[in-house]
Amino acid sequence: MNKIAIMIYIIAAPTIAGIALVVVLTVGADTGNPIMGSVAVGALIAIPVAWYVAKKLKAIDGLTG
Repeated sequence: MNKIAIMIYIIAAPTIAGIALVVVLTVGADTGNPIMGSVAVGALIAIPVAWYVAKKLKAIDGLTG
C-alpha cells in the first residue's frame, strides 16, 4: 500500500467498522461475537476502499508515491 492509501485507510477503517457495528446492533445482535466480527469485517472492507480511493485521487491529481 502506498502512503496515500494508508492515510485513507486510517480514516476509512474506523468509519466503515463503526457503520458495520451500528448495523449489527440495530438488528439486535448485541453479544460479543457479532460485534467483533462486524468490526473485523469493516476493517477488512476498508482495505480495498482505501486502495480504490487512493487510485482515483492519484489519477485526478497526478500524484506519485
